[in-house]
Order: sequence, then structure tokens, then C-alpha cells
Amino acid sequence: MKFITALFLVVLSTIPQVAFAQVLTAPPTNAPPPVEPTPAPVVEPTPEPMPQPTVEPTPTPAVEPTPEPMPQPTVEPTPTPEPMPQPTVEPTPAPAVEPTPEPTPQPNEQPVQASFSQQIDQFIAMNTSFICWKHTYERGVGLVPSFCEGNKVFQNGLCYEPCKIGFTGDGPTCLQDCQPGFQDQLRSCWKDAMNWYTKDYYDRGVGTIPAGCAAGYEYQDCLCYKPCFANYRGIGPLCWRNCDNTAGSECAFACVSDANVCTTTMLSEENSLASFFTEVDQAFMRVGGPMLVQAYPRSALEALHYIALAAIRNGATQDDFLRLSETVAQKDNVTFPREAFQQAYQQATNNTVFLDANYANINMENVTAAVLAYRKLIC
Repeated sequence: MKFITALFLVVLSTIPQVAFAQVLTAPPTNAPPPVEPTPAPVVEPTPEPMPQPTVEPTPTPAVEPTPEPMPQPTVEPTPTPEPMPQPTVEPTPAPAVEPTPEPTPQPNEQPVQASFSQQIDQFIAMNTSFICWKHTYERGVGLVPSFCEGNKVFQNGLCYEPCKIGFTGDGPTCLQDCQPGFQDQLRSCWKDAMNWYTKDYYDRGVGTIPAGCAAGYEYQDCLCYKPCFANYRGIGPLCWRNCDNTAGSECAFACVSDANVCTTTMLSEENSLASFFTEVDQAFMRVGGPMLVQAYPRSALEALHYIALAAIRNGATQDDFLRLSETVAQKDNVTFPREAFQQAYQQATNNTVFLDANYANINMENVTAAVLAYRKLIC
């Protein structure tokens, strides 16, 4: 037994230590693969804390003792003085209000135009001082002056020297005329693409303003008008009758027997009553004149219709129209047919054109005479 043990020890001594270790550590055939141990994390050493500076304790300030309050002197109450008696105040009487005077119109202020009704009152108050409204007629619109002095020619509102033969004027320039067979192309003459040429030209000077109106016209306010008939005066496109010895004194749109009444607003400026009588004059001319009104009742009715229409256009109410028409009839000593004039005003309100059917049932008594009374107030 000892021998066997010694032999075993000799054999073991002959085997290398590494191989022996592999034999000892070799896993069994069916054993799972060895699991490598997870290395432990390296733990950083915790740094030692920094030493904190030593904080000296703040000394508590010494509290001084509160001084005792000083004794306050005793204040004697002040006696309240008795109120002084107030003097009795007598009420002040309100000042008397002076009536405000009406403002005096300044020279540069335009007077307020009276209403149509007020103008009728002024017309009635003049009684016999007023004679007639002036007759007017149109003479046409004014034309630009075209009369040139010397041998100058009128063109486009100015006067130029005439161009020489073979040239035609175009403002301050004289252009050559085109030869026969060529078309005028303003600055050139053209026949076809191979036959054309540029016009010759020259300057004839700037134009001058015409010296006056052509023959048969008169100059007024930068325009030329046809002369008015004898005893008429032109104002723009209208001719107004002059007031002669039989028609009284001149007073704007009327003729009066007393020049003092010419200061009346109704006569001193253009207003609705003056415009109304101008249209009355036109109404008579529209129906053929006073002779046809006298001869034909239809013409009298037509004139009455347009007289009523003129009153409406100038702002007259029905009462204004009837008062004025009655005054006109009385001035001519004519009986006033109120119903006929009232019907005419109503018809003119609804119809601007005269229609016979609207006056079929009208009473014609005194109508013609009352209508002609209006014409007698136009001189």
C-alpha cells in the first residue's frame, strides 16, 4: 500500500502543472459554458469636502432705553366768537333788456331776396307807379370775334399773314400743297410706296387776336352778337326794350312813371317775379302773339296754361297766382274769372304741355280779356 501511494506521487510529479490544472478545471462534456463574471463598476473615491470658513456671529446691537415722554402743556379751549350780524342785501333789479336793433346791411352783403308772395305785395303796393315789364327776345348766342385787320386771314381764333401761292396755312406754319395725284398726309404727299415726298414749309409768324366782329355783328363782352332791333338794347343773348317817353323811366327790367320806386327790391335785381313776366312774354310768342289770343279762344287757353306753368316754375303757389292774376285784371278793369285761372294752375301742375281735352268744360267768359291783361303789362 505504501508502494502504490509512492508510485502515484511519482506519476503526478511527471505531469506538467498547467495540463494538470486544465484537467482539473475542464468542464464536463455536457456542462454549460462558463459565465464570465461581470466586473464590478469602478467607484470613484468621494472627494473630501472643502473646509468652510468659520462665520463670526454678528453681535446684537445694544437697544437703548426709550426715553420717557415729555409732559405736554395743557391747552385751554379757545372760545368760539359770536357771529357778526350780516347786513341785509337788497336784491339787484334785473337790467332792462334793450331791443336788439336790426343789423344794418353792409355794402358787401347781398340783400335777401323776397319770396314770390312778398314780391306780389310790392307789385300791388306800387299801384300806378309801375307801368310795364320790358319786352325781350333772343338774338342768338355770341360768336368769337373773327375780324382781322389788313390782309390777315382768320384761322383757329387768331389772325395770320396769308401764305404764298402753293402753300396752305396750319397755325404759324405754311405747308406746301401736294401735286395732283398725291394724297395729303399732313407733312408729306403720298401716292404709293415708291412715290412720296416730304412737304416744303416755312414759318409765317405767330397769330394775333382779332380786332373785332365780322360784318353784321356787334362786339359785347368778348363775343359778337347780332344787333338788336331799334329801341331795344342787347344784354348777352337777349334784347330788352328801352323805356321811351310813353313807357316811363328805366328801371332794370321794368319801366316806371316814378323813378323813386326803382329802389324796390322787386325792380332793382333779377328775381322770380321779373323772370315770371319774361316767361309770360314768351308764352304769348309761343301761341302766335296777342292777335291770335284775341281771335281764337283755344290760343287764349293755351297762353293761360303756359302763364300758369311759368308761375309754378318761379315758385308761386296757387294763392300767389290767383292774387297776382286778379291784380293784373283789375289794372286793366277786367272782371277776373277765378275758376278758370284756378283750373289752369291745377292743369299746369300735372301737365307741362297744353292739351285741349283738359279744358273742354271750362267757362270762357272773360278768360281772353284777363289773359290779354297780362300782355298789356309788357311793353
